[in-house]
Amino acid sequence: MLNMAAVVVRNTYGENLIGVLSKTGCRKLVILCHGFRASKEDRIMVNLSAALTVHGVSSFRFDFSGNGESEGPFQFGNYRGG
Repeated sequence: MLNMAAVVVRNTYGENLIGVLSKTGCRKLVILCHGFRASKEDRIMVNLSAALTVHGVSSFRFDFSGNGESEGPFQFGNYRGG
């Protein structure tokens, strides 16, 4: 049974990073990190999450700071900063 939940993680800079946790009941979890100038809602991220779910694996996809729904300025995607 799939259970999706919105997750907010506050980073060390006080910015809220927004993610989606797709729980299948399995202890295995894959963390999906999007690429430059992308977001957790890009088709490939959503499709990867769905494919993992079909195989019973939980996933967590999120937006880096300055991307998608997450807070913070977009500076080189903020991959170094937070």
